[in-house]
Amino acid sequence: VLPGLNDGICGMAHYGNTVIAAGAYSSITPKYYKSTDAGLSWTYHDLSSFCEGLVDCYMFDDLNYLISGFSGSNAGNRANILRTSDGGLTWQQVVICSLPGYSYVWKMFFLAGGHGFASIQGQPLILKTIDYGVTWTEIPLGHSNATGLGAIGALNDSVIWVGSQFLNGMYGTTDAGQTWKEYSFGNNMDRMVMTDSLHLICVGHTVYKFTGGNNDVPLEPGIKSQHHFVTLQPNPVTTDLTIKMLLFQSTYVLLDLIDMNGNTVKHLFSGGLYDGKNEKSYSLKDISNGVYTLLFRSNEEFIRIKLMKN
Repeated sequence: VLPGLNDGICGMAHYGNTVIAAGAYSSITPKYYKSTDAGLSWTYHDLSSFCEGLVDCYMFDDLNYLISGFSGSNAGNRANILRTSDGGLTWQQVVICSLPGYSYVWKMFFLAGGHGFASIQGQPLILKTIDYGVTWTEIPLGHSNATGLGAIGALNDSVIWVGSQFLNGMYGTTDAGQTWKEYSFGNNMDRMVMTDSLHLICVGHTVYKFTGGNNDVPLEPGIKSQHHFVTLQPNPVTTDLTIKMLLFQSTYVLLDLIDMNGNTVKHLFSGGLYDGKNEKSYSLKDISNGVYTLLFRSNEEFIRIKLMKN
């Protein structure tokens, strides 16, 4: 059992007998965990000075590794990546998303030679590095609906794939991100791995194999897309807000009220909910009039709903 674990783990990585774990995206106190004896014993470290949530991690060696997630409210709750070069004793924020609004760095993927990519959940862009994550550049996808990005992978610097975490579909480029094409295959894609120089495996609700330019049929056919449904009543709201959720499966849910700059105005709920109908009511008397976003996050889906407060 990991010491101090109370929110779960989103990502793990290892180099030899050194193992690190980052968690979780819903962390109240974001921590990363480290073992130097292949998991027999662990230590943990609080990263709340940099992040409010942690999602993924990547190790280059015993001393150099990355952890991704999103910054605290004082920095706008934006997707960011941390880097250490001394085995986790000290950390540096190496990139934070330039666009305002709630977002995460969800997954990281590296090729040989320090070239890597990272998907952003919440904004229609990805990140690229050519120096083992020391510096990063943003690459827009040019598709405004590509805001729930999850799995990411590449065959080289030119051929890059990124999947939708909460919807159906994939995006691909063959010119290093200058242009992107939207594809209709894939369901809730969360992680890509490279098996060799010509093959990628992408997993989510379905499993796909990319083979040297060909998109093969799903390895798990017949799985239908499923989504949660969230409605707000009333909207506009004056005092009391009711959030109605129809969940297709039991899951962990976070509900937050976000202002137009991506700052958390009010944390409403975090916890497990059963599948089916769920309802939560909250007083918004203490919230100033204006335009807000109700942010619904679960293990399966990321939903934004515009809310007017009069």
